[in-house]
Amino acid sequence: MARLIKPDVILNDPGDAGVLETVWNSSGVPSITIEVGMGKITQPELIERTVDGVRQILTRHGLMKGSAPEVLPCAVEGQSITTVRARQGGFVIPQVELLQKVDADQLVATQYDAFGQVLDQYYAPHEGTVLSYNVDSLRDPGALVVRLIR
Repeated sequence: MARLIKPDVILNDPGDAGVLETVWNSSGVPSITIEVGMGKITQPELIERTVDGVRQILTRHGLMKGSAPEVLPCAVEGQSITTVRARQGGFVIPQVELLQKVDADQLVATQYDAFGQVLDQYYAPHEGTVLSYNVDSLRDPGALVVRLIR
């Protein structure tokens, strides 16, 4: 089902206990969770792409009329996610782009104080692909800096 959505990334993991997708899958009901774009930002092109993907799933399973769509591989599929978090408060500027492949120990973000002095630098703990990063540069301690999938 996930590939029919034509996503940028698929995370194939066992899921977290209590999450609806996990409960359904463990009960033999195939299900996926779809995340669309960045939080608090409306991205119409991604919404439309997702709606088209849901139609593909419904068509493939005979719930909508049409020819069965082709299932294509996803460019990025991973089994785990690692989140790099801010060690202190400050302004964090990503040094990577969305879906960029990174190597272990590669610089992924630089943190500054209010006067523009470097406070900290964040490095990839392992190789992976950038799944998300902070959009708002102001980061509290423990806040997301970069999330990697592998």
